[in-house]
Amino acid sequence: MRFRIEEDPESGELVSRSYEVGGKSGLDRVRVRFAKQLNKETWGFEDPSIKGTFVWSRSAGQGKFEWGSSQTTVHDGGAGGSTTPPTPIPEPRSVWGLPNPAPASLPPVPGTPIPEEQGPNIETLPIEDRDFNDFIIVDPMGGVPAIYVYFQKASVRDLEVDYYGNFEGRSRQGLYEVDHIPSKEAVRIYLKGTYPNLKDDIIEQMTDRVAAVAIPIEVHRQCSETYGGKNNSKFRTQDGGLVTQKVLDASNLEAAVDANWDVNAECLRNEYGVSDEKIEEIRAKLHELNRKAGLY
Repeated sequence: MRFRIEEDPESGELVSRSYEVGGKSGLDRVRVRFAKQLNKETWGFEDPSIKGTFVWSRSAGQGKFEWGSSQTTVHDGGAGGSTTPPTPIPEPRSVWGLPNPAPASLPPVPGTPIPEEQGPNIETLPIEDRDFNDFIIVDPMGGVPAIYVYFQKASVRDLEVDYYGNFEGRSRQGLYEVDHIPSKEAVRIYLKGTYPNLKDDIIEQMTDRVAAVAIPIEVHRQCSETYGGKNNSKFRTQDGGLVTQKVLDASNLEAAVDANWDVNAECLRNEYGVSDEKIEEIRAKLHELNRKAGLY
């Protein structure tokens, strides 16, 4: 059983969910890190994937998350939804205990918004190791039992550029949406045409390896030329035929990146004052990621 904190697609709130993972999935291996002794009584843990230091006192049996903005949950190691719930999630830099209670027989409890969660629910869904941000932390001296912790991924930043899949499970803060550039549909059409023998599930995985940018919700919905039904808008070609936006983009993904981004960029300049330098920096990053993914 592994756990993660994710954004509920319906409410937009953060919830804690648990996932059943088996050996065949390759997801049953959790990163193990040794705690480092900070002073006579205190041990800490750091990792590049979390911004902050997880610290606990061996004598007090308490821990805290210092200098970090991530929410986190400490779990007692029992099966999700069938044991005493995890320790409630505190505000950053506050202190909480690290209990290891004996499992109590309780009915499954669905995930609830952070920080009021009562316990994670259990899901079995296609998922990748990158979707988890969890660790088993071991005290080398044996003074504190090993604990399992999982952290909220960093929130999406304004105008952040990355592969679309790397935005999964990260809060948009109610401010941003992530735009595939070129669109997911255009890439899907391109891949099916270029690799006709590829299975649909493989193509779906490959569409996550497409450059994307986090932009204000209004820009995505009002300006993007591929948002919603706009991708099915039809254009007349030089020979008099009609072609949809997504098919046109699929015929030349590199040109589609420039065309798609030009439309977003105009809105960002006019409505948000984004500089030309920043616009071109993002354009270059979009092309760089797509080239690395082998799209052109």
